[in-house]
Amino acid sequence: MFDDCGDGAVVDAITAASREQNAACGRESPAIGRLYARRAP
Repeated sequence: MFDDCGDGAVVDAITAASREQNAACGRESPAIGRLYARRAP
């Protein structure tokens, strides 16, 4: 997948994937909190 890419391009891909993952976690955390609040006594 990255055989034809230079090191910089691979690092850029890692950085972009990390940002996407952090954004997804940022959306997931409030949803988990909301569900917990609904189910907690």
